[in-house]
Amino acid sequence: RDLMDDPAFCGRDGQRTIFEIEDARGKVMSIKDFSDFPRKRELLVRPLCKFLVVARTKQCDKSNPISGDPFATADIVRLRMLTDVVIRSPDQASALACLARDPLRASAWNALGFHGGGEVGGQVVSKIACFQRALALEPEYAVAWNSLGVEGGGEVGGQAFSEIACYQRA
Repeated sequence: RDLMDDPAFCGRDGQRTIFEIEDARGKVMSIKDFSDFPRKRELLVRPLCKFLVVARTKQCDKSNPISGDPFATADIVRLRMLTDVVIRSPDQASALACLARDPLRASAWNALGFHGGGEVGGQVVSKIACFQRALALEPEYAVAWNSLGVEGGGEVGGQAFSEIACYQRA
């Protein structure tokens, strides 16, 4: 708690926000060996993780900032780290955004698969399932056939395709 009083962190004055993260156990890494505050419990969150806002408490007003205990005077945002939902790259985020606009776009499904899959419509979709979805939408999509081949093949339209068969279709 005394770290929160340090002006280099949250401090006791001015407009500030504290983020509290739930369900992060095992998904974060301690940085105490690299920190200027080695006796404090500082954690590093993986880049591109997704969070759900659980609660917000507005305690700080720009026009009339309150001084004092940060937990009593700063704005607090409680977040829940979403399990196994990690945006692996900006390109994956772009593919997810494209699918949100047009879920019938085969190239977006292929791009999402290329970046490891992801969560679409509340469902986690594997990379192979992304390639299969792209091919269900565009059965002659050569890039998706190649992508499925790289993964060792798979089932498309109820028919099994080996790695070689996928490359041949590509």
